[in-house]
Amino acid sequence: ILPSEILILDCHYGHPRYRFPQRSEAFERLLHLVQESFNKKKIPIIFAEPIGITQELIVFFAGLSLKCRLHQSRYKITRTVFRHQGLPHNNFRLLQKRIAEDEIIILPPILRGSSMIQSIKNRQSIVISGEVLTSQFKILFPDAEGIALASSADFSELVQYVHISKPKQVFVIGRNADTFSHFLRKDGYHVWTLTRPEQLSLL
Repeated sequence: ILPSEILILDCHYGHPRYRFPQRSEAFERLLHLVQESFNKKKIPIIFAEPIGITQELIVFFAGLSLKCRLHQSRYKITRTVFRHQGLPHNNFRLLQKRIAEDEIIILPPILRGSSMIQSIKNRQSIVISGEVLTSQFKILFPDAEGIALASSADFSELVQYVHISKPKQVFVIGRNADTFSHFLRKDGYHVWTLTRPEQLSLL
């Protein structure tokens, strides 16, 4: 973390409800859930952010010699990135209809209700997202286990970043920008909330 005069933060998780466990604890719980699924002859299906967390999961499982299946929307780009970075890319394959009992499926959350997933009766759904800490989680994923983990900083990490950076001005953006800016102002920071520009329709 570098000292700064002007700091711009994306505060998607800038609400006190978003406090994630240590990453090591989160991955330990994930491994427990995956092993438990295998022991019960179930296929673990992990719903995670397509960019960032998905690739982190692949590297984690590669270190444990566990195999993954990726949806086609992320398979090619992940394989290309891993090759260029010199990362192992032999533990994940394209998701197809036939799935081995010792494979882990990783999907973007938007596919939670797809017919392909619903056709897998012996499944254990696991959601990895900061959103598992909200009331909407069990509504969207009533039968899933949740692990609070994300590529973005949680509330405590955002606060820590600001305190260490000691900026003279802070600009915040994101869903919880108003909440986070209110918190920083009470600490004496000069804070401005930015809004994302709306994309104009082409029609």
